[in-house]
Amino acid sequence: MRVKPSTDLPTPSSRLGDWYAAPFAVGHLRLTMCVSEKSLLPAFVRSQSLANLLPEFREAVVAVLRQLGVQEIALQAERQHLANIGIGPTSSRSVLGSMNDFRVLGRSFVEMHGGTDLVALALDLADAPCGPLEYSSPKDVARALLGAV
Repeated sequence: MRVKPSTDLPTPSSRLGDWYAAPFAVGHLRLTMCVSEKSLLPAFVRSQSLANLLPEFREAVVAVLRQLGVQEIALQAERQHLANIGIGPTSSRSVLGSMNDFRVLGRSFVEMHGGTDLVALALDLADAPCGPLEYSSPKDVARALLGAV
């Protein structure tokens, strides 16, 4: 994303761990895909500029979690954890592999349904079984991590 990594990164306090971000494009649609390290839960934002990316990212994560049935107290806790964000280098090849898989699945979703409902796109991908999660879905893992099961 052409952002210089911070040298002093905060320790992740979110139950969902670190988040990874990468550009996601289908035709003229330009998004940023964000994926949780611990659950592989995706969230999408329209912005690719750093100034707008971080606040939009927080709201996108909360919107996806709300649709997963996560309780309001857990939603607010996650929003609070995401208020202190540092940008660092990628450290998990497994997450990057899952993001590549999500790109393929996400392109198919956008081509079939359009790219206007980013929460629906994230929820569709969150249903996919993932090898790094022992073939559980990101939706189920995120809900378990946040006590929503």
